[in-house]
Amino acid sequence: MNVLEVLQAAGLDVEAEPNWETARGSKWSFDHRPGGTLGMIVHHTAAGGTAEMPCRRICVSGRSSLKGPLVQLLLGRGPSPKLLLISQNRCNHAGRGSSEVVKDLEQRRDITAEFDAGQGAYDARDLGRSSDYRKGNGILWGLEVENDGIGEEYSAAQMKVLVKLCAAMCKWQGWDHNAIIHHREWTDRKIDMSYRGPLRDYVKRAMASNQWKLPKAAVQAAIRPPVTPPKTPGTLERGDKGLEVIKLQKSLTTLGYVLVIDGQFGPGTMRAVQRFQKKNGLTPDGKAAKLTLSKIKAKQPRPVIEQPEMEYPGHPLRRGSRGPAVRFLQEQVGAKQIDGVFGRQTQKAVRAVQSRRRLKVDGVVGRKTWAAITN
Repeated sequence: MNVLEVLQAAGLDVEAEPNWETARGSKWSFDHRPGGTLGMIVHHTAAGGTAEMPCRRICVSGRSSLKGPLVQLLLGRGPSPKLLLISQNRCNHAGRGSSEVVKDLEQRRDITAEFDAGQGAYDARDLGRSSDYRKGNGILWGLEVENDGIGEEYSAAQMKVLVKLCAAMCKWQGWDHNAIIHHREWTDRKIDMSYRGPLRDYVKRAMASNQWKLPKAAVQAAIRPPVTPPKTPGTLERGDKGLEVIKLQKSLTTLGYVLVIDGQFGPGTMRAVQRFQKKNGLTPDGKAAKLTLSKIKAKQPRPVIEQPEMEYPGHPLRRGSRGPAVRFLQEQVGAKQIDGVFGRQTQKAVRAVQSRRRLKVDGVVGRKTWAAITN
């Protein structure tokens, strides 16, 4: 089971970002599979007003100084808090934190006893020397819970979802309840909001309850299929097949992106589209919509048009001459105006060629000048 299936099986109402399986905030490793990480940090994200998930954009896309996603999971606020799955990969949510906390997580020790227990607001150790801290993005999942940031308690509805979410993650990953830590336990640079009781105790009780002892068949039956948003007409995206996909793949290959031209819009094609979008200032969603397709077309190299050969017209061309031979001459010398009329600009271009080729500089195209220009 993947993380989306786990959360859905736990009875949580989860919305998943379209690219949650591939989105990452860093190229560095993060093993989302069971046993690959040590725990999960519960952060709070300051969010004023009454809008639904006002922090969504910044958590998904990041900010100018820090690449998104900024966290794997986001819990909203309101009477029925929404849970958003942003990514299953490495995100930029946890900078450096206490190496002692990492040791506690590795040995599954109760971290509460080492801090001011009771309210969920603890003092992390002073991070002085480099040996005092570790970076958390590669070993910890991140959960942001929306809050006003100025003393608001998490609501009872948020706590209900929070406890169920933490218990589900612990059971899936093989952690015990001590794997859930607060941001201020990780670093003294943060201040946690207050909680309605000790979160880890609630998680421990939830894990011990019968709801986490469902047989596999029942768990699978509880999984709701993800809702697929309607496709925009003219958009090519993952799963599409056919001639239009082949055209897209050929165009990307022409631009230097390495992929198999098989007519199937798979992960390789999606990554190539995302790289093109990032390079050209587009939203890197991996979908080839109208704007992306037009940009790809505009970036295609112009075909080289072979100019037909033309023999020397049999008489010199000079200022005042007209006709196809003059037009051909103008194309060869790069005249500013190609109109078949030998004027002052054409004469100037001819003189420049004669000077470079060490011919008589007179602006008249005789047999020698014609040969020098056309060969």
